[in-house]
Amino acid sequence: MRLFKKALMGFLLVGSVTMISQYHSTAFAKESSSQVVQQQIGVEHVNVPDEVTQLIREQGAEIINNILSDPEYLSISNVDYKDIQIMEPYTAYITDSSENLTSNDIYYFPVVSQNHVLFTIDVFSTPDGYFHSVTNEANDFLNSLMNETDCNRLYIDNGDNFEKSEFLTVSPIMYQSIEDDNDLGTNETIKPFMNLSNEVEVTSVKSETPSERISYNTQGFSIDLPTYKRLNMTNCLVSQSTYKCAIPCIATIYRYRTATHSMTSASLNALNDSKYKFNVTTTKGQVNLINSIMPTSPNDRYEENSTKVNQLLVKHNLNNKFPILFGGSSSQLDYAHAFVLEGYRLDSSGNMSWFVYNPWGHGVQTNYYANNATYYFSSGGYTWHQSGKSCLLIP
Repeated sequence: MRLFKKALMGFLLVGSVTMISQYHSTAFAKESSSQVVQQQIGVEHVNVPDEVTQLIREQGAEIINNILSDPEYLSISNVDYKDIQIMEPYTAYITDSSENLTSNDIYYFPVVSQNHVLFTIDVFSTPDGYFHSVTNEANDFLNSLMNETDCNRLYIDNGDNFEKSEFLTVSPIMYQSIEDDNDLGTNETIKPFMNLSNEVEVTSVKSETPSERISYNTQGFSIDLPTYKRLNMTNCLVSQSTYKCAIPCIATIYRYRTATHSMTSASLNALNDSKYKFNVTTTKGQVNLINSIMPTSPNDRYEENSTKVNQLLVKHNLNNKFPILFGGSSSQLDYAHAFVLEGYRLDSSGNMSWFVYNPWGHGVQTNYYANNATYYFSSGGYTWHQSGKSCLLIP
C-alpha cells in the first residue's frame, strides 16, 4: 500500500473508493482525434497499468452500448450519440482517523456527453485479472467539477467506523509529504482519452409483456426479455442509515414483493427488536426475518443458501421475481456487507452481468461483470467479491 500524510481542505459530499495495483504503471496516453472536444474535469488523472488501457480500448464501446440501451438503469439523460467520450481515469484515496492516506486500485473512467458525465467505467484488479463495473455513484461530484481548471483529489474518510464510509471529500491537492516516489498522481486534470462518437450504435431495450409466474402480488418486471431481466424496483430501494446492512436489503425486498412502500430501515429494525429478535448479521437470521414479515405461502419462502450464487440460481430467482440478498467481502474491510441482486443480462457468449443495489448508495445501483463462477464488482469505493452465503429461492 502507498501511504501518505495529508492535510485536507474542502467540503464533504456523499459518495465512493479501494486498493492498489501491483502491476507496472505507465504514463496514460491520449487517443488522438480531431473530433475530441478538449473539455476537462477538475480531478487529478492518474497513470494506469497497460492492461487497464487495453481493456478500455477493446471493450469501451461495447460497455457504453450495453448501458445506453437501457438508459433508465442509471438514470441517464442528456445523451447526444454524436458526442460521447471516455475521459482519462482518476482514482481516490482512503483516509482514517490517524490521517493515513492509502490510494486505491480502482481506476474510474468518466463517460461524457454534452459536457455531462453519464456514468463511470470502474476498472479494478482481482486475482482473476481485471474486471469492470459501471456506476453512477460519482456523477454529482464529477459534474460539479466539469471544466474546472483546479486539480482536485478525491478522498473517502473512513474515520473509526467503516460502515459509515460513504462521504467523499473533494479538495485541492494538499499533502505534507509523499512516502512513495511512484505516486500515481500527475497533478493534471482529466481530459478526453477516447472519442467514441462514431462507434456507439444503441438499440433501445423493449420489454416483452411481463408474464406472471407466481401467485402473490409484486411490482413485476421493468424489463422481461429472455436474456435480460430487471425487477421493477421503483420506490423500493431503502438506504442503510445507521442500521445493520441487511435491514435495508430486507426492507427493499419486502417493498418489491408486496408492492407496498411504507417499510423503512427504522420501522423494520424496530419490528425485529420488539417482536422477532433475529440476528440479522447471519444468513439464518436474515432468512427468518424475511419469511416472518412476508405474507407468502410455504412454496414462496426464502431459504438459506450456503454456496456461491451461480447463473442457475440467479435465473431461477429473478425469473420468479425473487430478489436475492447476498453477502460481499472486501480485502480492505474486516466485515461483510449485504447487497440485493435485482437483475441480470446475458451477452451473446453467455456471460452474465448482474444488477446490484448497495444500501450505502441511497438508490445508486451497480452493474458488474460475472465471469463463470467468480464475481467481482466495484461499489461504494471498494472492490467486492461475492461471499459464500445468500438468501434466495432454491430450485
